[in-house]
This record gives sequence, structure tokens and C-alpha cells, in this order.
Amino acid sequence: MIKYILPNCVLLVAVIIQTAYGQNSETSVENIKCNYCHKIIIEDYFRLDNKKYHQDCYRKYVQPRCSYCNNAIEDAYNIYNQKNYHSDCFKNFILEKCDVCGAPLEADYMVDSWNNKYHDYHLNGSETCESCGRLIAKKLTGGGLALNQNRHICNICSGSLITEKSDIEYIKNKVMAILQNVGIVNMPRSIPIKLVKSQIELDRMSTIRLGDIHGYTKYEYEKVNNKIMGESFQIYILSHLHKIVFEAVLAHELMHVYLFKNNIKLSSQKREGFCNLGSRLVYEDYNDQFSNIKLDLMKKNKDPDYGKGYIIMSKILKQNGWHNLLINLEKW
Repeated sequence: MIKYILPNCVLLVAVIIQTAYGQNSETSVENIKCNYCHKIIIEDYFRLDNKKYHQDCYRKYVQPRCSYCNNAIEDAYNIYNQKNYHSDCFKNFILEKCDVCGAPLEADYMVDSWNNKYHDYHLNGSETCESCGRLIAKKLTGGGLALNQNRHICNICSGSLITEKSDIEYIKNKVMAILQNVGIVNMPRSIPIKLVKSQIELDRMSTIRLGDIHGYTKYEYEKVNNKIMGESFQIYILSHLHKIVFEAVLAHELMHVYLFKNNIKLSSQKREGFCNLGSRLVYEDYNDQFSNIKLDLMKKNKDPDYGKGYIIMSKILKQNGWHNLLINLEKW
């Protein structure tokens, strides 16, 4: 999120000075000339920023006007994008409006990845959608739902959640096809995929640190005389993920299957970074705003494995392409 700071209000200080032929004047009448027309001032005049103007010159040519209503500005006003506005015109017609409550954004405000703008204080006591990152609010997202104490989904995303096993087979085939296009081939076709109810349950069954990844691949094998005679894979993915996120998580886990299947051993940083390239393929395949936001978050992730590892492997991929990346994977 980006925090925006609004311009300050400016007070117009234009003072009318009484001359009355020398009475109450600042100087003798003969020495007072209008800074606009340069003619001598012989009556009451306006002073602004140490400059003096005939009243008529000031009102016609000098006095600032509101860029919204075009009426003269008499007192406090706002300058925005090099234009002047009455304070009320600026507040009611120029200022951005809060996407949560609809009121003008008079104080500093936040802008999310979807360009939604809202007051800072709405962040207190409001939940954020785990799928899209929007603030869950009636006006903004039509409300939302709580899956549990830690997981909240907005109503924009709630219709795209993966909750049924019947959805998984089609998604698996789709994701495998995306991976095959870059050379991730000879993958086992009958990998069971199980939906897990909570992140806690997923963390409990995992033998590695999951970070912010919502999946886990269990690999078991049987060795006889130092030779693998049998092996099995099972993928666990958090339920109620947005469809696009589910596909990205599945791609990440299938990349783990590729590493296991080919007995490729990498450091945790390069392993998770490599597997995140699978998630990237899914997001790039969609190439919509939702996916581009997810790609941007992946680049900004500070996790040493899932974030920095992804940046390292992305750089290697960019320099060498998928073919060379895969055939030299353990050498990088």
C-alpha cells in the first residue's frame, strides 16, 4: 500500500488600504502606483504580497479565481496541480473520495494495489482479503466472510474459491500442461491432491518451513541396495484458496515433485526459488490484474528462500532460458 499526503490549505492575505488623500495611508498618494497598470492610485486600494493594486485592477486581473466554479477567492484556498480552489470546492468536488465510506479524503490516505483509496483509520478493526488484498468493506467489496480467525475473504473473491475435490483434476491437468511447455516433463500423472482446512494443519504435517506458501508435497520412497524401488507423492493444499492462487500453489508443489523425481538436490533458497518459477508461469499465463499484483508481491517478498531465492532463480532463468536452466539445475 502507498500512503498519500494532501497539499496544505493556503490563506489568501489581501488587505484593503484606505488612502483618503493621505489620511491613514502608508505613504504619500503621489508615490503610490498600481503594480498592474502602473497608474497612480488615488483611492482605497488592495495590497497583496507587498504589491498594491487599484480595486478594479485587483478584482479583474489579479485576484485568484477558483478553477472549479470560477468565482473569486476571498480567503483560504487550496492549490492543487498548480490550480486554485475554494476550500469547499476542493473538498467536495476535487478531493478523492474514500472507497470505503464515500467521504472526502481530507487527511492522509492509503492506496492499495487495486487503486482503491481510503482513510488510514479504516485499517483499524477492518480485515483484508487474503486473496486479493482489498480491505473488506460493504461499499468496496460487498462485504466478505471469515473462514476462521485468521482467514478472511471478500465477496469479490468468494465466488472463485476452490473447495471441492471435483475441481482439482481439471486444474491439475491445466497446470501440468503449462509446466510441460517449458520442459517440466515425465511427471507422474496420478498424484493425489488433498485439501487441508487450516494453515496450522498444513504446517503441522510439513517437515520444512513453509513461509507464505499454502501447499506441501510429501515424498516417500523405498530403497533396496541403495536403489529406489518405489516412490509416492502426495500434495496438500490449503482449501478455500482463490482459483488462480490454487493453481499457482499447485504449480509450486509440482515443481517439488519434479525435483524429487529427478533426484535434484538444491539449497533451500534455490529450491524454493525454483519452485516459485512454477507459480510465476501460472500468473503469467493469466496475465490479468490479479495475477500481475501477485507477481509484484513475489518480487517484493523479503523471505530468504521464497523471496530472495525466487529473485536469484528468476535472474538465472532470464540469462539462460528454461532449457539451460533445467539441464544445469544443480550447477547454478
